[in-house]
Amino acid sequence: MTNKEKIEYLKRNTVCLKEVDRLEDEKVRLSSIRDKITPTYSDMPKSGIGDKTDTAAAIIDLDLEIDYQIKKWMQYGNEIRQVIESVPDYNLRLLLNYRYITGMKFEQIAVTMGYSWRQIHRLHGKALEQIRI
Repeated sequence: MTNKEKIEYLKRNTVCLKEVDRLEDEKVRLSSIRDKITPTYSDMPKSGIGDKTDTAAAIIDLDLEIDYQIKKWMQYGNEIRQVIESVPDYNLRLLLNYRYITGMKFEQIAVTMGYSWRQIHRLHGKALEQIRI
């Protein structure tokens, strides 16, 4: 696997985080809709139109599906974290965490770690060489 492919793989963590945020927002929206629905219980025959109980059940099913999707995205993000944690050198691992988990730019990493921008790029290349996917 080339360094470019490794970078693309590691960048997917950002996608994972965005998807989890999006799905959690969807859960909040569904919860709001579900809370507005109040089923009416009656011994009168149902018309079949606009049954609130069916709507609430459908929302609960969607909520469970979203939970499943969140779990999948979190597992994928954890795989990426494990790949980064497998790098033996602490400084290289820290650099990869700053870049792909925290989402810092190389300039920010250089300031935080006390290296020049050029040195951070060299270390980044070295870190990528140590990654095994």
